[in-house]
Amino acid sequence: MTFRATLAAALSGALALSAADPTAQATGSLKGRVRLSKDLGLQVDPLLRPYLSSDGGIGRGTAWLELCEDPACKRVAHSVQIPGLVDYVLSSGFPKDFTLPGLPAGTFHARVGLDTARSQAYASSYATDQAFGPFDLVLSQGADPRPSARANPPAATVQITLGGAQPVDLGTLVLGTLLLPDQAVPAPAEAGWLLAAASGSASYRNHVKIVDTATWKLAPPAVPQVAGADFQGDLCGFVRGEGSTLYVIGVGNDGARVFSFDVGKRAFASAAPLWIPHPDCKGGTCPASPSPTAYPWVCRGTTVKKGKKTFLYLVDFKGAGAQPTAGGMHLAVADVTGLAKGSASLVATYGVGASPWLTTKRVLRGIAAVGEKVFVVEPSWSRQLADDKLPHQTHVWAIPTLADGKLDLAARTPILGGTADDTCGSTNNWAPGFAVRGKGAAARLFLGNDRSISVFEPTGTKLGEIDVSAYGSLVTSFGLAPDGKRLYAMPNCKSSAAKARVKAGASGSKTVTLDRHATLVLDVSGSGVPGLLDTGRDLDGDGAADGGIDMEFLHHKAKLLRWCADCSGVVPPTAYTGPEIAVGQRTLFLRGTGIQGNGSSAISSAGLGQVGDVGLYDLGTGRGAVLRGHDVWTHGPSSRWGFDLDPSHAANDYSGDVSVAAVLFVPRRAR
Repeated sequence: MTFRATLAAALSGALALSAADPTAQATGSLKGRVRLSKDLGLQVDPLLRPYLSSDGGIGRGTAWLELCEDPACKRVAHSVQIPGLVDYVLSSGFPKDFTLPGLPAGTFHARVGLDTARSQAYASSYATDQAFGPFDLVLSQGADPRPSARANPPAATVQITLGGAQPVDLGTLVLGTLLLPDQAVPAPAEAGWLLAAASGSASYRNHVKIVDTATWKLAPPAVPQVAGADFQGDLCGFVRGEGSTLYVIGVGNDGARVFSFDVGKRAFASAAPLWIPHPDCKGGTCPASPSPTAYPWVCRGTTVKKGKKTFLYLVDFKGAGAQPTAGGMHLAVADVTGLAKGSASLVATYGVGASPWLTTKRVLRGIAAVGEKVFVVEPSWSRQLADDKLPHQTHVWAIPTLADGKLDLAARTPILGGTADDTCGSTNNWAPGFAVRGKGAAARLFLGNDRSISVFEPTGTKLGEIDVSAYGSLVTSFGLAPDGKRLYAMPNCKSSAAKARVKAGASGSKTVTLDRHATLVLDVSGSGVPGLLDTGRDLDGDGAADGGIDMEFLHHKAKLLRWCADCSGVVPPTAYTGPEIAVGQRTLFLRGTGIQGNGSSAISSAGLGQVGDVGLYDLGTGRGAVLRGHDVWTHGPSSRWGFDLDPSHAANDYSGDVSVAAVLFVPRRAR
C-alpha cells in the first residue's frame, strides 16, 4: 500500500465516519503535547550514531496515534494520523500540541509514535496493518526518559477511556524509544550436550562447561579434582576414547594431568588422574617455580587399542597451536586402561632431545591413529624441515607403535601434503587440521592445506585433493557429524579467491563487497575423495550459489547494510584465529577464545572475534546464530553475539569471555 493510499484509508476510517456502519460511533476525543526526548540518539553506538542524521534523520516524520488492546500494543484496534504532525520536525524543547476528535469509545492502551523519514526512506510509510517498525520513534516510559549511552528507554502506553464529553488529556508525551531491527537468529535445538574445556581468571580455572543443546541452557559444570581438591590449572583438551569415555587434559603448576570423564553421566571419575610431571620435577618433587617454557602442553591426542589395553598418545598443542618452536614435551604415551579406577601409568615422554629427531625447531601438532599406527603432523612451517633439507611441505609422519605402547620413532615414514603457510595477515603460523575417517585399510586421512585438503590412504597413497579456495584458506579444523556421514572442514582464513556481494539500502540497488569465509561440507559416506555437499546455498543474497556454512554472518551484516547503505566501513568483523569446530546433527560449534597460560589469566593468541565464547551455526541453513540479545545499533559492531558461557556479562562486556580450549558435542542416546 502506498503512503497516500494508507493515509486516505486511515483518515476515511477514523475521521470521516461511515453512516453505513452503525458500529463506528465517534464518541471520544483526546488531546496532548508531543516532543522528542532529550539526548535522543545516545542509545546508538557512537560508530553508528552519525548515520542516523542521513536519509532525513529520525526527528522528522509523521505522527500517529494507536489505540491498542494490550499494553505492548501488539494488537492495534484503531490508528489515526495526527493532523499538523505530517512531515514535521519534532523538537526536544518545544512540545507540539495536538487534538484528535472523533475517536471510538472504549478503554484502550494508547501510544503516539513517529513514522520517521528514515523508516519511510528505507521501508515504507506507516501502514495500519503493520504498525510502527524499525527506526520509528514511540512513546517512552517516564516523565523525562532521556536515553543513556547504548541504552534504549523502554516503550510505554497510556491506558485511557474514551467516550466522555471532555477530551482526555494525555499531557506531554515524550518520544525517546527508537525501534530497531530484530537482530536475533536462534540456534537450532537438538538432543544432546555441548562440552567445553573452559578456564577463567577470576571465577574459576578448570571447569568442563556443559550446555543442554535442547534448551540452550547451562547445566552445572563438572570440576576435576586432584587429591580431593579442585584442580588448579587450565583444561586444554579432549580426546575421545571407547564408548562413553573421554580423556580430559589439563596443565597445572606441576605438569599435565589426564582425567577420566564419562560423557553419558557428564561427570569426572572419582579416581586419581594420571600425572605427567613437568620436566623440572624429580622423584615426585617439583620446584616452586618450574621453567615456564617447559610445561608439557600435551593437549591433543588419540588412542590405540592393543589387545585389552588402551594407550593414549598426546602431542604438543598450546593455545591455537601456533607456537613456532617445541615446548617442554613433544609427545607423551600413557596406558589409560584403568584410568577410571585410578590405575593408569605413564609409559613414555618424548621431550626435546629424547631422540636426535626431536629438537626445539621441530614442531609437531596434529595427531590421529589407524589401527596400531600413529600419524603425527609436522607443519610446513616447522623450522626443522629446512635443517633436515626436507621439502617445504607439511609432513605427516606415520609412526609404528611397539608392544609396550611406545613409539618407534626410528621407523617413521613421511606422507607429504601441501603447505600451511597462510597466516591470515598475522605474524603467527597456524597448525593445519588433521582427521581420520574410517578404520583399517578403508580409512582415509584428511590433511588441511593452504588451498586444498589432501586425502590419503593409511599407506600414504594419495587419493586426491579438494579445492577449498572458494571457501577460505588453510583448513585448521575438522568435525565429524555424529552419524559419520558428513565431515566439516573449516578454513582458518577468509577466501582470497572469492568475495561475497551483499545488497545494501532499501532498494538493494547498491552492492557491498564483503569477505567470503565458509566451512566446507564433505560427503564421507562412501570411499575415495569425498564430494562437496550444500553447494547451492546463496548465503550473501546475490543470486549466485556460495555453499557451505557461512562463518562471516553475512545475513547479520546484510541487516545492518539494509538500513544503512553507507555502513560498509563499520560492519561487524568476524575474523577468527586458530578456531576449532565440533559438529552435531543440526549445529556446528566453534571455539576460539584461547587457552590461558598456566598460572596466568592472560589468554593466548586464539580468538573468536565477535562470536565470543562459542559460536553456533545452523547446518540446515548454513547461517550463524545471533544470541545474547545482541543488537548492532546499541551494542556496537564489536560486541559479542555467540553463546555465552558466563551469562552474567552483557553482549558488549568483553570481561566475561571464557577461555575455551576444546569443544565436543555428545548426542543424547535414545533409551
